[in-house]
Amino acid sequence: MPDWTARLEALATATEVPGAVLGIWADGRQTIAPYGVLNRATGAEVTADSVFQIGSITKTWTATLIAQLVAEGKCRLDGPVVELLPEAPIDPRITVRHLLTHQSGIDGDLFTDTGRGDDCVERYVALLDGVDQLFELGTAYR
Repeated sequence: MPDWTARLEALATATEVPGAVLGIWADGRQTIAPYGVLNRATGAEVTADSVFQIGSITKTWTATLIAQLVAEGKCRLDGPVVELLPEAPIDPRITVRHLLTHQSGIDGDLFTDTGRGDDCVERYVALLDGVDQLFELGTAYR
């Protein structure tokens, strides 16, 4: 069995990453390896439960998963988002493609932490009721 903690430490040190958590699920087994500090100024250590703001890397991950769902016939790029999330308080004309291409007009700078658990996405979607429509659907990119 590889020493994932040592491997993570070596990679983080080589790339000057102050802290990270590696999670692996393989063969029905979970492995979690924390490394380093969350904040260089405070020295707060990374733990298996540490939460990182991961930003734009999720765009590639999300687009890949959506493409897989489209290939499986479980989602349509030009299908309205409200078909997938009927409770979403958004313009019913907004499609999955609009969201992926940042052409929905919805203000995308909503960084409210809705916690963990099975209902965190539901709580986040509910917040969209108060989000500004910055431009008409499909007329700009943001």
